[in-house]
Amino acid sequence: MNINEIDWQQVRLNIDAFEQIIENPELELQYYDMASCGWVKTGINTHHTVSAHDIISLKYHIKPEPQYRPYTEVKEEWIGKKVIPLNENTSRINTITDIDLTMNEVAVYSHWKTMYNMFENYIWGNNGDENDGKPFGDVVE
Repeated sequence: MNINEIDWQQVRLNIDAFEQIIENPELELQYYDMASCGWVKTGINTHHTVSAHDIISLKYHIKPEPQYRPYTEVKEEWIGKKVIPLNENTSRINTITDIDLTMNEVAVYSHWKTMYNMFENYIWGNNGDENDGKPFGDVVE
């Protein structure tokens, strides 16, 4: 490959991605796979050898954090689930005590909250599921 054919801006972005992995190994490094036309997990971590050819010819990035939006409807299964207030300086965990399917609201210790209010002010508590510590909302695809 001729030096004039190299996308140096992409090389800089790739190097930035590798530096982020070195600083925070918990991040997921992805590369753009032309065959699937999408981003794929590399499995590369600080113990892997990366060739100069890979840095020059592939596109790498750090997997972006998921974006969330308020839930669009309440679910009966939420009754009894724990939520943690974001804006209080406390380790207090609250519980969803009731739901209103008509108004699309939940009650946290008998205080009724809209889905937007819950999204802005609470995260999921320690319920022993995949939502623990995540925003009170759906992932935006």
